[in-house]
Amino acid sequence: MGEKITFDQYPGTPTQDKADMQDPRQFAQWVFAVGTPDSRPGFPNQPPMIPKQSWPDFSQMLWDLGFRHVKSKQKKWVIPGNNWVPGRLVDKKPKPGEIDLEQAAEFLMDTNPEIADKVITSDPEQAAEHAARMRETLLKTKERAEKLKAGLNGGSTT
Repeated sequence: MGEKITFDQYPGTPTQDKADMQDPRQFAQWVFAVGTPDSRPGFPNQPPMIPKQSWPDFSQMLWDLGFRHVKSKQKKWVIPGNNWVPGRLVDKKPKPGEIDLEQAAEFLMDTNPEIADKVITSDPEQAAEHAARMRETLLKTKERAEKLKAGLNGGSTT
């Protein structure tokens, strides 16, 4: 069996459901994915100020300073972002693998503006069909990424 990829080496954005809360280098990484809070009107969270390569070390530092995650006190959750958009804070726990449609739309506009234009200029019924196809494509892409990750982990998805 191949060598298991550690959380530090995970190619995507770390998520709370995948973090080992007893591992000092993992327990806080998922928090950094939300970016930097910005309370100015019209300014969503800004990209993270901490480089992703430093997240394991920063998590370790917080652990060494006495910080711990207390599940019963958690009031916000993170829907992870991607390489272009920081994650988003939400008031309820997202379902595993939940896709942030705002982020998906931004990603689509950045990477495939022709399809984005079709969705924007369509009537509501056609827009719903385009959105359903886009969601299906995103889910297939996520599924392919999970299979790739499993292959890199020697068959394991964790």
